Amino acid sequence: MKWFAAEMHCHTVHSDGNFTPAQLAASAREFGLDAFCLTDHNTVSGREGIQAEAAKNGLCVLPGTEWTTYFGHMLVQGCVSCLDWEAVSKDTLEEFIPLIQRAGGVVGPAHPFRPGNPFGTGCHWEYRIRNWDCFDFYEVLSGENPARRYYNQRALAHWTSLLDQGCKIAPTSGIDWHRPLLEGAVYASTWLGVPGELTPEAMREALKRGRTAVSTGPLPLVSAFENGEEHYPGETVPPGPAEIRLAADLDRRGEIWRKWQIIPREWRIAGPGGEILYRLPFREGRPQTALLPSMPLWCRAELFGDVQGEEALIALTSPFYRATSKA
Repeated sequence: MKWFAAEMHCHTVHSDGNFTPAQLAASAREFGLDAFCLTDHNTVSGREGIQAEAAKNGLCVLPGTEWTTYFGHMLVQGCVSCLDWEAVSKDTLEEFIPLIQRAGGVVGPAHPFRPGNPFGTGCHWEYRIRNWDCFDFYEVLSGENPARRYYNQRALAHWTSLLDQGCKIAPTSGIDWHRPLLEGAVYASTWLGVPGELTPEAMREALKRGRTAVSTGPLPLVSAFENGEEHYPGETVPPGPAEIRLAADLDRRGEIWRKWQIIPREWRIAGPGGEILYRLPFREGRPQTALLPSMPLWCRAELFGDVQGEEALIALTSPFYRATSKA
C-alpha cells in the first residue's frame, strides 16, 4: 500500500477563498502535499482551472464541493452534479446522500461542532441523522492547531460513539483552507492509502474504503496481521487474537512537521468507548507490535507526543473492524 498526503477541504476565489486556483495549487505543493480536494461552497466553477494548475505542480486533485446550508456543511468529493442543496431540510439530508453516491461521490460532515450562528452560519451540524453509516468519512480534525480545539475533541468523541454503534466511517482532516497558512500554527493532513497510481479515482476509492490516516506529524504505517495476512486501516480483521504492527515514516514531510516542534512519544491502541487497549513507547527505526488477546469491535492506532511543548494527539488511523465470522 502506498500512502499519499492530501488536504481534503480547500476554497478558492470561486467561493469565499483568497486563493486563485494557481495560488492554491502552488501552496499545496509548497506544503509538501501529493494531492488535494477542491471544495468551494455550493459551486464547481473552479473545476477546470484547478485541474490544470494541479497538473502544473505535479499534484493530483479530486474536484468536489462543500454543500453549504443553514443546518451544516457537508463535503462532497468526486461528484460535481448533485448540488440541489436548497431543497434539503434538517430531516431529509439522508434522502440526498444515495443520489450523490450513485453519481460517484463520497460524503462526510465538515467541522460538525464548529460554532454556528451568529459566528458562522451553518458551521455547526444540526441535521438529524438516523443512519450515520450512510457517510463515507468524518472530518475529525479541522482548522489550525487542531488538537487544541474543543470542537475537534467533540468531533472525535462523536466519531468514536458512531464506531461503537457499528458504523464504518473513515477519519479525515481539513484545514478548511481559504488563505495562506498562519505562521507557527500546526495543521493536520489526511493520508490516503492507494494500492497503485495516485489518481482522482484512487483518492475517491481510498475514502470510500476507509484507507485513511490523519496526522499533524509523521505518517503512521500501521497494519494488522492474522495468519500471515496483512490488513490495512479500514479493513475487517477476523475475530481472535490480533497483532497490530506500528511504525512511522519520519522522512516524508519531515521538514514541515519538525518546524512545529512535534516529538512522537507513545503509541496507543484505542477501542470501543475510546478505551486504551495497549500502550507502547514510540521507538524510531523499527516496527513495534501490539498484541491484543482478541479483536474488539474496532480498534485504531493513535500516536501521542509533544506538540509545541504540550502533550497532544499527533496522529490516528482509520479503524480495523472485527469481522462477524472467519472467512
